[in-house]
Amino acid sequence: MLKEFKKYKTKENYIVLSILIIFTLIWLFLFLNFSTLWAQDSFWYARLGENLATGNGFTLDGVNPHAQYPLGLPLLVIPLFFILGDIFSAGVITMFLLSLGSVILAYNLGKEISPFVGLTSAILLASHNLFIFNSMSVMTETPFMFFSILGLYLFMKSYKKRILIIPSIICITFSILIRYDGFFLIFPIALYMIYRRKDFEEFFFSKKTFTAIGIGILVLGSWFLRNMIAFGTPLFNAHSSGDGSTGLSPNTIWEFSKQIIYTGYLFPILALLGIMVALLFYKKNIEIRVYLLWVLTYVLFHSWWWARGPRFYGEILILLCFFIAIEFDYLIKIYKKKRGLLKKITYLLILLLVFEQLFIFYSGSINHESTIYTLNRYDPIREASEYANKNLPEDAVYIFPEYVVYTNFLNKKEITTYQSGLNHLLSTKGTIYFFTDNLHPWITGPFIPKGGEILLSVPLQQGTSVKVALYPQEIKTFEKDSGEKVINATIWKIEGFEIVG
Repeated sequence: MLKEFKKYKTKENYIVLSILIIFTLIWLFLFLNFSTLWAQDSFWYARLGENLATGNGFTLDGVNPHAQYPLGLPLLVIPLFFILGDIFSAGVITMFLLSLGSVILAYNLGKEISPFVGLTSAILLASHNLFIFNSMSVMTETPFMFFSILGLYLFMKSYKKRILIIPSIICITFSILIRYDGFFLIFPIALYMIYRRKDFEEFFFSKKTFTAIGIGILVLGSWFLRNMIAFGTPLFNAHSSGDGSTGLSPNTIWEFSKQIIYTGYLFPILALLGIMVALLFYKKNIEIRVYLLWVLTYVLFHSWWWARGPRFYGEILILLCFFIAIEFDYLIKIYKKKRGLLKKITYLLILLLVFEQLFIFYSGSINHESTIYTLNRYDPIREASEYANKNLPEDAVYIFPEYVVYTNFLNKKEITTYQSGLNHLLSTKGTIYFFTDNLHPWITGPFIPKGGEILLSVPLQQGTSVKVALYPQEIKTFEKDSGEKVINATIWKIEGFEIVG
């Protein structure tokens, strides 16, 4: 037992432990200042997990089955929800644990090349602004990155240690349940099987492989059968905008590819150079070729989707850090006569990358969406709702733009969304309050008062509609500086209305 323990007492493992501790301290600082989630999707994932755990099914409202988002992420937060009793804390802590796992995975990927590559990969990942941000974000980027790359890593390892095929397929299956992008792992997996085609029969026709495939089919089959029964289609998702902005073309590929420049100042340049080094000088390394194909596959197929922001590079961030580490390692090894000088330059570059990413995170430069300013972005809505809970009457009607977000904070008997709430204008004599915010501009836009009134088209039961002018009185506005713009939420009271057309 003592011998087993001693083999882990290496200099590299102590450094990895130090990286994990420093990352944990940064995360704890952020968590102690945590008050709300940052994105509408995060509230949806949290609500889905909470309803699933409390017996209300995979639903947002406790009634209607949901399949716009897959099951994986909500399922992940349930274990900690049972322990903590708070879905938001459970979600954020789950992201933290997956982040720690990702740093360890980055080290193990790199260690296959050299301890230096492993340590560099871990350091670059742990300090990256997007990675730190995602550790506080209940979103799919970090879980998908972890399970998809771990699945690939274990799949290639399973050719030597067959039992690893079972956790490999479980990870790949879970990545599909988190984001359907996981289906495209078939391409790098197929490439590796082609490289190892001499071992195909022995590998594929084994009890462990059949067991793993059976588990994957059972889990995915159950989910798709549920969707087929509920919606008449196995795949029901949010990846199509319906306005023509989805599709794969040179333009969409360029639109997503160029977003990499927002991952840092030096970082994207070194990442692209690292990919070139891996392509040119590691042709005999099968594992590196597989990781390269996954990066290419991911970029190509993610370019199809209308949401092509820089935050989606968080799903392959481990590999980008890995390629930078390979690049540094290659330069040190190739120029043996200047190894000492190149080591110093390399260590300086690593230090610069670390400070660059921390600066980006704490300054809000380059990409405002994934910085410290964006965390707790929904504070104004929380504050507005808490104000209403304490200061406004119980017997009024409260109308808000987004059901899932507002019902986390607003505790009133009569609550409804804009769509349904408009009917109250023509059917109630009671007091009506409504909320506006600039976090859901596609919903709240028509409800922002202009010239002291709000002009709306209210549908009637007969299929017709009337134009109604509302005369609101501002009760209170709550604001938060997000670095890029001021986020706000306002409570209004309807003082009167009239039909104008």
